[in-house]
Amino acid sequence: MEDQPPEMNIITKNSPSTGTCFNKDFPTMLDGFYTQFKDTFFFSYIIQFILIALMYSRIGSGQYWKILFFGSLSGLIGSMLENITLAYICQDNQRENYNQVFTFFISELFWIFTEYSIPYLNLIKMKAISKGGLAKSISYLIYLLFIPFALMRFSIGYNRMIKGYLNDKSIEVYHGIAFGVMAVADILCSIFIIYFIKKYNQRVTLNPSGFMHYIQHSSYTILITIDIVGVILSLLYIYVNLINSNGAFLTSKSVIPFHSFKSVFHLILAIDACLFKYGANLSSSTHGSSDYNITSKGPGPSSNHDLNIKNNNYYSIDVPIPPNIYQMNQLNNKNSNNGIMLNEKYSNSKSRFKIP
Repeated sequence: MEDQPPEMNIITKNSPSTGTCFNKDFPTMLDGFYTQFKDTFFFSYIIQFILIALMYSRIGSGQYWKILFFGSLSGLIGSMLENITLAYICQDNQRENYNQVFTFFISELFWIFTEYSIPYLNLIKMKAISKGGLAKSISYLIYLLFIPFALMRFSIGYNRMIKGYLNDKSIEVYHGIAFGVMAVADILCSIFIIYFIKKYNQRVTLNPSGFMHYIQHSSYTILITIDIVGVILSLLYIYVNLINSNGAFLTSKSVIPFHSFKSVFHLILAIDACLFKYGANLSSSTHGSSDYNITSKGPGPSSNHDLNIKNNNYYSIDVPIPPNIYQMNQLNNKNSNNGIMLNEKYSNSKSRFKIP
């Protein structure tokens, strides 16, 4: 049995502030679904999945690409569920129907996976650089931060289900907290990725690996951009809903550009991975490549540092061997006390490395 229409002072799905059914009134559900394609968020998840699926089928491999693919697929399913629901509840003949909307809660399960896959992708990058005790501690912390993030997203889904619309101030504050938790997770990964790279470069000063080179020149920008957008989005959601929503510059709609940008994070990371692979393959075709391990030893037994690139699974690339690797190996044979050991295995064909 349908609920009775609420009083005029109560927010409903037809209220402008909820961003649900105001000015829609679809004649049929199918017309409503077609119309929703003009929504930026909906279409971005569709085109993002198509492009990532294409890249994954042609060049993707390893855990990193699997997370990218399934993260984008989860976003597509969540977006589909949400917009099919809107197409149904915003029909003319459903205008006065104020029942609970269970599919809003179900779609939240997919939003949880697609959203938190971004910190997990950064965690994969960090694990590729260091597998020590500190890296494990950061990993556990990222997993722990998933709990408050999931609780906030479940709160969003529950409120949407009970209220029958997408947004109000409390729901947007939950968004702000959830995005804040994500931002903390992203920033932690970024800080320690940079830390481990600098630590590696201090130990292997002659020729950092191709992986480190591309991380420094490509992923730094992506990491920092994602961190900044996440922090701004979180602060804006909280500010415009709890402090001031009628500012001259920071209005209640100021979150939309950053939220739109955030919706294509998976596509940005996929393109970055493709550029990484292209650059590494281009460099390999110029300089050649082979399997090698680099071991750098400091003054104490605890300062040993090993980098075995071929055991990683980030991108499948050809990593070039620096021209003076062979010269350094000869030097190592002549002087065993120089503290640097380079072991290499030459072959007639290029070897392929998995970097996560």
